Amino acid sequence: MESLLRGLPVGSRYCDLPLIHSYNGKKVKIKLKLFANLRQYLPGAFIGEGVEIEVPEKNTLADFAAELKLPPDAVKVCFVNGIICELDQHLKEGNAVGIFPATGGG
Repeated sequence: MESLLRGLPVGSRYCDLPLIHSYNGKKVKIKLKLFANLRQYLPGAFIGEGVEIEVPEKNTLADFAAELKLPPDAVKVCFVNGIICELDQHLKEGNAVGIFPATGGG
């Protein structure tokens, strides 16, 4: 993900999502960037900018997507630290996460 986001202000903002913060266990900070129409699910994010978010330590990408209320059929490609990952990937401190929807054109 870092290679995709180089030069962009990823992590320059902090996003406080109440659903994620209701967890009382240990949390880790990740850098998140949602792409295309998924940006609407990330309050406070601007085009070309990611945010830093705290998530429960044991969260997977699927857990995280559900907490953000991303429609399950809208999440098509996920990257963690520049590597395409499945939704069962666990998130760790400092991960850079990118989530892409299905795109089309022609």
